[in-house]
Amino acid sequence: MVATMQEIAPGRYRESFGRYYEDFTIGDIYEHRPGRTVTENDNIWFTLLTMNTHPLHFDNAYAEKSEFGKALVNSWTPRKTLAFDGWI
Repeated sequence: MVATMQEIAPGRYRESFGRYYEDFTIGDIYEHRPGRTVTENDNIWFTLLTMNTHPLHFDNAYAEKSEFGKALVNSWTPRKTLAFDGWI
């Protein structure tokens, strides 16, 4: 497999295949298509699916009183999105 990329701005690339570790430069941004935004529903559903009952992840009224001021995304939600959205 040959790594191909298109520079769309200085230091910003859109690629179609993977790259080796040595091919990356610190500070470069790689866009992958299709994009995916983690929504509030993704966070709530995955938090409840994993039986994480801490209200900081899904209760906005409780989370507003925390040091963060809003609900936190369950730390596994982005990982699940990256790894499994194509499989679920």
